[in-house]
Amino acid sequence: MLTNRRLVAWVVVSIYMAGMAYYSLVPRVTGPVGSALAVLGDRALHLSGYFVLTLLAAWALHGTASSRALRAMVLALAYGAALELAQLGAPMRMASWGDVLSNSIGCVTGAVAYTALQRIRRSKACSR
Repeated sequence: MLTNRRLVAWVVVSIYMAGMAYYSLVPRVTGPVGSALAVLGDRALHLSGYFVLTLLAAWALHGTASSRALRAMVLALAYGAALELAQLGAPMRMASWGDVLSNSIGCVTGAVAYTALQRIRRSKACSR
C-alpha cells in the first residue's frame, strides 16, 4: 500500500527525474543548470545529480536500508543509461561513457551514503 509519505516521496522523485531528463535532452543547457555546469563541470554535475537521485529513490522505496539503497542505485543507474541512450537521438547532444561512469559513481556513493545515514539514525534512536 502506498502511504501518503511514500506518495509524496515518489512525486518528488518523479519531478527530479523529469528535470534530469529535460536538462539531459535539451540542445543547450541554460539557467541554473547551465551556471552550475560552468562552475562545477560536466562530470561533477553528473555525479552529484545521480547521488541525489539515489538518495531520493531510497527515501521513496520500502524495505531495509540496504535493500532500499541497492534498489535505488539500480533504478538510478538504469535511468542514467536510458538518458544516455536517448541522447543518441537528441540534437546537439552526445552520449558518453564518461557520463555513464560519473553517473555510476554518483549512484554508488549515494547508496553508500544512504545506508550510512540510516545506520547513524538507527544507532542514535537506540541510544535514547
